[in-house]
Amino acid sequence: MTDIQASERDEAATPANDHLLDKSAPPGVKAPAAESSQADGKTAPSPAVLLLLWTQIREHKVVQWTLGYLALAYTLLHGAEMLSEAFDWPHFVVRVFTLVLIVGVPVAAVLAWYHGYPRYSTAQQCGHRLSPLVTDL
Repeated sequence: MTDIQASERDEAATPANDHLLDKSAPPGVKAPAAESSQADGKTAPSPAVLLLLWTQIREHKVVQWTLGYLALAYTLLHGAEMLSEAFDWPHFVVRVFTLVLIVGVPVAAVLAWYHGYPRYSTAQQCGHRLSPLVTDL
């Protein structure tokens, strides 16, 4: 490959909006640029915004903790169903328990957000304040 072809390829690979990079964003992730507008007047988030959001979700380990909670909730729900049949509990008990577990999904995601990213000192401080609450539950 000639130098001209290599420079053309490098120019095509670099974005035209390089000046819009957010210096506080994680390395290799662009800051959200101006949102593109569609014909009907609604705006759709740019791919850079979605990439930044997904990167932050991965760094905070929200998906891993939420899936772990779902696995635990499924196991607890199965155990509650088995116990309700064995002890002849009313079906209302299992329904309330199911609703409590469903409400716990966003709670687990929020706790994962604050506990999953150790680089920020505020997350560590907030985590120490929330730990007694979590252990009491």
